[in-house]
Amino acid sequence: MTRRMLVGIVLLGLGSQSLPRPLAAQARQLSANLDLRIEGNFTSITSLAVDPGGRIVALDSREARVYLFSATGKELARIGRNGGGPGEFTRPSGLGLTSNGFWVSDPMAFRVTLLSSDLQLQGVFTMPTSISRAVGGPAVGRGAPIPVGVGTGDMLLVRSVPPLSDPRALSLFSLDKAGAAFVRINRAGQYQAELGRIGPAPHCAVDGPNKAGATVPLCTEALASVSRDGRRVALLEPGATPGSFRIVVVGLRGDTLASTVVRYTPIRIPKGVADSVFESVLSFRRDVTLPQYFPAATGLVLGRDGSVWVEQIVGADQRRWVILDASGKTVGHLVLPPRVRLLEADLKNVWGVARDADDLPSIVRFRMAIP
Repeated sequence: MTRRMLVGIVLLGLGSQSLPRPLAAQARQLSANLDLRIEGNFTSITSLAVDPGGRIVALDSREARVYLFSATGKELARIGRNGGGPGEFTRPSGLGLTSNGFWVSDPMAFRVTLLSSDLQLQGVFTMPTSISRAVGGPAVGRGAPIPVGVGTGDMLLVRSVPPLSDPRALSLFSLDKAGAAFVRINRAGQYQAELGRIGPAPHCAVDGPNKAGATVPLCTEALASVSRDGRRVALLEPGATPGSFRIVVVGLRGDTLASTVVRYTPIRIPKGVADSVFESVLSFRRDVTLPQYFPAATGLVLGRDGSVWVEQIVGADQRRWVILDASGKTVGHLVLPPRVRLLEADLKNVWGVARDADDLPSIVRFRMAIP
């Protein structure tokens, strides 16, 4: 079960309860107005990027298709279908910007597809299955690296699981609970530099039915986000106790671009929510203890202008985004309409996916109103 599904169950459990404000007192309430909606035969828009000219490229992972739209919402091009040939995808999971177009990752096929600025096929290359410090040398991390950025030349930015010898790594059923390192490599899999990492979360993992893994709902974990151009990584580490988290943004050279601590008022998990979680998710493990407070953050997006967006639960079917500028200064907070998932942002616009009453997705853009 994904983090977003768990959050959905929690929001259902909240009902109409009113929760205390979880943000720093100085954070101001911001607003945003819907100014674009793109409807189509979409089924599952999972990734979205915006190029410097404002054009929107979106990935429908279920349909294995990539769309390109103008800044006004006109469809300009599309490419992709299920398959293993050029311009086809097995199970695409992400996309981003290159210096002259876009890239699409297909981890099930260990491939990355390169597209031009008008979605013409430029090439396909095979992802390395491991990272090593020398060709043919021992692997540095565990599992196949996941591409999160494609740079100039043969440079790649990947997400990798730390090695077992690392004291902060875990040997667990779930690699997501073992932490993650963000590493610059070349296309042969040779290690170049580590930009940063998030720590493991052993307290969030339990044995499930038939010894399968399960996640403790509402558990606070470290989060990470990569800008769509692959040039910056944002890392969120929760404080030792509820009430704060640290945001660090690093560049491709591993240089720190911003570092700040955000303080907030933690919210206790109501008994009704805890009961709902046990009935829906943890009926097989009544011995598990839920956290006392809601997570410090349930989502993280690194904006195209270097701004950082942190998602928190604040009420029934409602999430609030804490917004930091590129220097780490708190700009304010924004509540988006229910059933809107934020995928890209800057301090002027927010792009995402909205689902209607029939659960059909559309691509939306909101214009920020910042005084």
